[in-house]
Amino acid sequence: MTVVGVLLLLTGLVFAASGVSINSAIDSVSDRFGDSSAGDDDEDEGDGDDGDSDDGEVEEADDGGDEDDSDEESAADDTDADESDDEDEADDEDEADDEADDEDEADDEQDEEHTLTTTVENDDGDEVEDATVEVEGGPGVNAETTTDDDGEAAFSIEDGEYTVTASASGYEAAEDSVDIDGDDEEITLELEAEDDDDESDDAGLHTLTTVVEDDDGNSLDNATVEVADDDFFGAFSGEDQEVDDDGEAEFERENGEYIVTADADGYEEAEDSVDIDGDDEEITLELEAE
Repeated sequence: MTVVGVLLLLTGLVFAASGVSINSAIDSVSDRFGDSSAGDDDEDEGDGDDGDSDDGEVEEADDGGDEDDSDEESAADDTDADESDDEDEADDEDEADDEADDEDEADDEQDEEHTLTTTVENDDGDEVEDATVEVEGGPGVNAETTTDDDGEAAFSIEDGEYTVTASASGYEAAEDSVDIDGDDEEITLELEAEDDDDESDDAGLHTLTTVVEDDDGNSLDNATVEVADDDFFGAFSGEDQEVDDDGEAEFERENGEYIVTADADGYEEAEDSVDIDGDDEEITLELEAE
């Protein structure tokens, strides 16, 4: 206010010197003072506005910083989550690969084939060539082949239980079981010769050889031999033959019991019985001189 008073005084003096009235000078100074006050008010308002602007900018800056920090943290969280998901997916893929490998190994083991070697021998221990060997069982296997010169037949088969059968002409069939479990296996089948009774039944006849000698053991070439069934009807169904130069006579007969009679001039008649049972037979009759 002191400054304003001084200014008014100086202004009055200037106007007095220039012939202007004091009132005009005062009005002029008042107008300037009013303008100056208005200017100060405007500056204050401007300062207030600046303050508000600054506050707004600071707050906005702070808010933006917070948002940036939040966004960075969210991005970090998302990155960690993505990495965790990737790791989980990788673990799942590894487990799936391991399971697939295990399944492949199991399939390989299951599909792996092994060699079954079958040796076929007779009851004397000799190898039987061209015998038929059949293998059945396991995963739907039904294979057949013949033995080689060593009496062996080989099969490539998977793990499982199998039935092996061998057969050959003149022998009874033989059968055995074998379990293939991860290794090659060998099996021997022994064939027994067919029963002679069966062969005789099929043929129906056997050879009965009759030899006629004198009491010194010499063959008689003039003897007659008769073979008849050893039953009531034998006397009516007998067959006779002349011996050959060796004193022998042969007859074809089925299994059964027979009466054999031999006679010759100058010798007493001789008789004996014979039982034919699946084999050829030979009988010797000795004639004593009369």
